[in-house]
Amino acid sequence: MPSSTFLSTAHGDLTIEWDDANTAAMIEHIQAMMDRGITFFKLEEQGKTRKKTVAVPLGTTAEVSGNKVLIKDADIAQIVDAGLATIARYAGVGDIKTVGTAKTAAEAAATDTIARQPAKGG
Repeated sequence: MPSSTFLSTAHGDLTIEWDDANTAAMIEHIQAMMDRGITFFKLEEQGKTRKKTVAVPLGTTAEVSGNKVLIKDADIAQIVDAGLATIARYAGVGDIKTVGTAKTAAEAAATDTIARQPAKGG
């Protein structure tokens, strides 16, 4: 089950994971994010971020009421709403080493990654 942790999104770091059956659809979404400048760094140790401590019981953002979850990133909200991935929370994974960037969306979708927004000047 591949996963991607999105760093410094509008709501802080957020991890999503998906079943292999949804990989083809995830490739399209990841490609759109790559086109916008998001970089996907491949992790050296696969599965390390899967030391899950809490499963967030969320089917779609439409099911959320009150102050439970707000997904400010439109790409991630669309992925969750489509049922392609779920939000996960992890703790205590320790140091994570990357081994380069994914060159294609298919490569990013096939492995665990850390996604980073493009740098912005100020």
